[in-house]
Amino acid sequence: EQRHPLLGISSMMALAIHPTTQVAYVIAAGLGSGVWRSSDRGVTWERRGSIEASDRVTGLALDPEDATTLFVTRAGPGDGSMLLVSNDAGGSFVSYPQERALRLLAVQAAPLGMWSVARALDSIGNRGFEILHASDAQAPWTKALRVNYFGGLTIAPDGAIWVGDEGGGVYRSTDAGASFVAIDARSR
Repeated sequence: EQRHPLLGISSMMALAIHPTTQVAYVIAAGLGSGVWRSSDRGVTWERRGSIEASDRVTGLALDPEDATTLFVTRAGPGDGSMLLVSNDAGGSFVSYPQERALRLLAVQAAPLGMWSVARALDSIGNRGFEILHASDAQAPWTKALRVNYFGGLTIAPDGAIWVGDEGGGVYRSTDAGASFVAIDARSR
């Protein structure tokens, strides 16, 4: 009897599936830690590399045009984080220190756009989050939207960016995140 290689790992910290190739990546912590890749819909898995402090991974996203380019955020020292980029399917990473604790949400195709969420600098308690955008790993993050309670971000096939606010609200951008409009469910 052959065991599946992912059955023995302690914790799956992140999962991403490439939209066109269906190549899947898992970042695991503890027993079996590292970056795992499957190109056959999860039948077999290959361990590609490791990520220091993989138990602190907060996000994983793939370049939609290149299934071998991974973007990972990991909690860093103090209030910061690390943005890790791999161009070899998770075999190795280049690290970019970040001043804020970021959680990577999505990566858009060319021109490259990365989306993350971070606690607002003036947040009170568990209220106040900023949706941030950067054009590459070394570019500064800019605030695109503030929400009370982050409820998710998705990018539609037509390029529209949707953001949910658990405090009641949905926002949409049709201009690559330059502006967001509140969607009133009652006006549909």
